Parts: sequence; structure tokens; C-alpha cells
Amino acid sequence: MEKVKGINQSSMNPKHKQYRSIQGRSHLRHKGGGPHESIFEQNRCRSANLEFHWHRLDNKKKLVEDCGPVAKALLIECKKVIIVWDLYPAWREKGIKPCRHEDRLAIFQSLQAENVELNKVFLVCIQEELEAWLLADYRAVTAMLKPLKHPHVVGRILRFTNPDSIRNPKVRLNKIFTQELGLRRRYVDYQHAIMLAREIPNFNKIRRSDSFKRFALKVAGLEL
Repeated sequence: MEKVKGINQSSMNPKHKQYRSIQGRSHLRHKGGGPHESIFEQNRCRSANLEFHWHRLDNKKKLVEDCGPVAKALLIECKKVIIVWDLYPAWREKGIKPCRHEDRLAIFQSLQAENVELNKVFLVCIQEELEAWLLADYRAVTAMLKPLKHPHVVGRILRFTNPDSIRNPKVRLNKIFTQELGLRRRYVDYQHAIMLAREIPNFNKIRRSDSFKRFALKVAGLEL
């Protein structure tokens, strides 16, 4: 399998397929890609034989409005585009319940306005937030917390059989952090999400998430 490469790499093999993902989380601004890519890079998906890059938009509203022109530009050099977004962004308005169907319609409207080839664009909606994927593997959470809690032992981390059903996963992660590390040590998404992703040893646990399985299939053709 070919290694999934980050956008920061300067050398591009012309024989590799090139894929681009549009992502609408403003806080994932890490060199070398965000947590989504790190999960793949950590598990060495070499069979995909692809170059994997991120184009991050500022927030969900901007993703919906701008995904059309961005995808059109990316498809000039790439084989396909994956659009990834959280159903429940952190800045959701009070009293307004997000709707995956409405999000999809708005995204396709933006794509169609730019005459984007829809057969080259794939959508992946995370229910509710990326943190649901990170909570899917208790081994990663334990491994990430271990050096932060040293010399004390990390307690038993909850096992989730259906990560996509976790309500308020970011809040759940924050609770784990404060319980294990103290009230002053909170989960900070732009800092800790990438660290957790890098601790996921394989797909054995995260494959329980239907949204992640779709992500793996559309990005790398992996059937988990």
C-alpha cells in the first residue's frame, strides 16, 4: 500500500492518483494534515496509491457556500474530491437543529452552480462531530493521556460499540480529560484531536463508525 501523504510534502509523484478533501473545521490547521488524514497515515494505507491533501475552509457556512468553486479548481489536477463536515459544528445556533439532508442539498447546489462533475465529488458527514471518531478507540485515548498523567495510571476509558451514536462527543472528551487530568486540563480540539488521531493503532475499533467506513471507502477504496 502507498502511504497517504500530507499537503505539506513538496515532492509529488505524477504516477500517484491525487485526491483532495474539502473540510469545514476552522480549528484543524495542522501542518501535515488534520486528524482525518493522520488516522490514515498512522495506519499506512499504502494500497490506496494516492496523494492525500486537505483544503480547509473556515467553517460550515463557508464550506456550504464555497465548496463549488473550490471543488471545481481542485478537480483540474485531482481525480476526485471528498467533502467532509460535522453535522453539529461547535458554533451551531441555539435552538436550530442541523439537518444532514439540508446540508447535502446546499452543498450540491453550490457544486451545480459551478458545473462541477458530481460523479467526482463524494460527501462524508460526521455524526455528530469528529470527536466521535476519536472516542471510537479507547486505546488511543488511553495512550494519549498516559504521558500527560504520568506517573499516575489512566483510569478505564469508556468503550463505545456505536461511535456515531455518541451525543456531544466533544463534551464527552472534555469530561474524560478533566476526570483524568484535573479540572484545569481540558480537551482543546485544535491541539489534542491530532494527537489522539495519531494514537489510533489500527481500524479495528474505529470501523464501528459508519461515517468513518464511508470516509475510508470514498478516500482510499477500503472496505472496513
